[in-house]
Order: sequence, then C-alpha cells, then structure tokens
Amino acid sequence: MKRTVVATFIVGLLFASCTRNQISVKANNDFQVNNSENRSFTVVQEASNRQEWKLPLNEMVIVEEIEKQMRIRGYVESEKNADVLITYSIYNKNLMLQEVKKINTSVHKETLDVYRKKLVNGTLIITMIDQNTSKVFWTGYASKILKSQKSLENRDLKNITRAIFDNYRLTANHFLAKNN
Repeated sequence: MKRTVVATFIVGLLFASCTRNQISVKANNDFQVNNSENRSFTVVQEASNRQEWKLPLNEMVIVEEIEKQMRIRGYVESEKNADVLITYSIYNKNLMLQEVKKINTSVHKETLDVYRKKLVNGTLIITMIDQNTSKVFWTGYASKILKSQKSLENRDLKNITRAIFDNYRLTANHFLAKNN
C-alpha cells in the first residue's frame, strides 16, 4: 500500500514538472555603469502597450516590488533628480527582443554581438537608465509569464518581479546591508 502511494506521488510530481511551462528570467549585465554615485531611483511609467493587455492586471504590485527591491539594495526613492530611472513594460504578445552582448577579443578591445531573441507567452521587461548619461545600463526580463492562465495573480506578479531583480546585484553608493 505504501509503495503504491509513494509511486503515485512520484509519478504525479514527474508529470506536473514535465507539463509545466517554466518562466524564463534573464538580465543583461554587460552595460552596468560604475555605481560610485548612484543612490536614488524613481519608477517611470511607460504607457505604450497598456491597450494591448487584455487580462486584468494590478500593475501597482510590480511598482511596489520594484521599489522594495531597490530599497533592499540601499537606494532611496526620489521623484526629483533620481540617479536611476526605472521603467517596466508588459507585453501580452510574442516579442522579438534585440540584445547586445560585449565580447572581449583582447585586453584593450571589446566588440559587440547583436542578436534577436524571441520571447513568448507574455513578457515583463524592467529597464534601468542612468540619469547622468541617459543610457540604459541594465535590462532584466521574464518571459512565458502567462502559462496559459486567464489572469496573473498579485502573488505571481510579485514573484516574477522579484525573480528579475535576483539578477541585479548592484547596491547603492556607500550602502552596507543590515543583518536582521
């Protein structure tokens, strides 16, 4: 009897893991700026694709998690003159994302490899821009976020945003993490 229950449980886990659509999370850290002066941030709303999204979606969950993750890293939110501008975009449709990767060919020479990556089943993209140079220095994204669901729960949006920030390892200038 115990063997049957255990075998059924294991087969169920294997079946669930094989049919589950895994969320793909990635970040481009090749262009991170020298973080010697960055201490503040602000989240800038991007309204270009709102009308395409057909699902009920609480975007405030994304904004709140971005703010929380930046505070954890020692940044202070500032609506005026923030050092880092953060935008996020949500795409319901499949997307071709252009990525650039630095390749070191010698000690003093770098080349760039530009390619396109197909992102499917819904994508959340978070981009950080250095206010002083007006250049993007970090991009993180999660694709396959829909997983054939009718809606995304707040908990799912929070976890997806947190998973993207797991790839952002910089902290604010002069920040020392507190042990709680």
